[in-house]
Amino acid sequence: MNLADEVINIIEAYPDEGREATDATNFRKRISLCAALAASHYAGDFVEIGAFVGQTTVELLRVAGEANRKVVVVDPWKEGTQNCRGGEYKEFLTRTRSFSNLEVIRDFSQRDEVRNKMLNRLLAFTLVDGLHKYGAALNDIVMTRHSLIIAVDDVLW
Repeated sequence: MNLADEVINIIEAYPDEGREATDATNFRKRISLCAALAASHYAGDFVEIGAFVGQTTVELLRVAGEANRKVVVVDPWKEGTQNCRGGEYKEFLTRTRSFSNLEVIRDFSQRDEVRNKMLNRLLAFTLVDGLHKYGAALNDIVMTRHSLIIAVDDVLW
């Protein structure tokens, strides 16, 4: 079975809960399994663009730890942007504090410095869940295009 078929099997096994879902269990399971799949086929770290309070980050950190990889999180946690009201970064740090394989870039992914860091890093898996605008999402996909698997959330936005 090829990689694309394996990804399709994961998606079919854990269908989308829908836009109004209060629990993203299937989403996180899909992301974790796709990250593990990428790690089993390709060297490199994981990237999560847009981490909010770190619920998905924790799942990625577990998978990355098993594969001896890092998770690089890019998020500015700027109050007033993308649902940030002010306490999200603190909650993220609390939730992820027990993991040593985490690297945080507290900045906007559209900045040249961030883009250069990503372009010069070996990546196996990327989750694009940052600013839900076409230009920002396109930027994130382009700067991590060398990842084996890129998952994009909120594509209907």
